[in-house]
Amino acid sequence: MDHHVAPPVDGDTDLAQIMLQLPESLRTHVEQIAAVEGISVNAWLVRAVTVAVGQQHGPPPAAHGAWSGKRVTGYLPS
Repeated sequence: MDHHVAPPVDGDTDLAQIMLQLPESLRTHVEQIAAVEGISVNAWLVRAVTVAVGQQHGPPPAAHGAWSGKRVTGYLPS
């Protein structure tokens, strides 16, 4: 497996951008781990999200918002 490029999820080849705000300490930790693994932060995050989504059973939790094309707006209940 090429660790420099994260594999598409479910054959999806379209790319979408999101803005992710992390606490500085978490960002630094992710950067360090990605560097040790020899991959980009983006590739590491895509892999982490792919693993997290793969561990979900059933549909995602109900969100209070709406789908708009490939975007989700709203919030998840806490």
